[in-house]
Amino acid sequence: EEARVLEDRASYLFWKWIQAARMQQMQPLRKCATPRFAANPSVLQPVAQTRDVAIGGSDVVLCDPGGGAVDADFDFVYVKLFWSAIFGQEQQARPMTSVVRLARKAGVASKLSMTSVVCQSCGAPLTESDSTQCDHCHAEIAAGAQAWVLDGMLQPGEVRERSHAPDASLPDWMLPNIADPRERQVLFAQMAAVMASDGNLDPKEKK
Repeated sequence: EEARVLEDRASYLFWKWIQAARMQQMQPLRKCATPRFAANPSVLQPVAQTRDVAIGGSDVVLCDPGGGAVDADFDFVYVKLFWSAIFGQEQQARPMTSVVRLARKAGVASKLSMTSVVCQSCGAPLTESDSTQCDHCHAEIAAGAQAWVLDGMLQPGEVRERSHAPDASLPDWMLPNIADPRERQVLFAQMAAVMASDGNLDPKEKK
């Protein structure tokens, strides 16, 4: 599949995550996230108090096909999202980076134009409800047998390929690329937050 299609799917699932967090209900995710993701309400807390959320870009960073490993029946794709939001009582938007883990049953070919709005088994529109099944034909929607579904919202350092040995060196895509202005923005924001964490920004830090 084209990277652009996967990045668009990841962006769609990101917005469903934001919607669920604002509602403090898992209902918006029931038909587009794996049961193990939707069973954990704590996944909503990082963005529960956000506003003015915007996506600045997305990149597919890893394709991890199933076979001979844990979750061998599933393919995984990891998409890095650059986004920003105003958190809590803050006044300015903070740049962020997250990695969306997409899961789909191995061997499935999605009908790309229909993956987010209709059931691929019967063609009925997908409605938001507390069921993981199509409300018309009762086909399982969240099992990854029809389309890519949300299986994780991760920090870049949390991503691990199933075949990646624990003591192996980190791949280049896991390391911030300072040549990318999106990466620089996130890094500078993180540095500023660390320096201001003690409430005292001395002249050397400011310089």
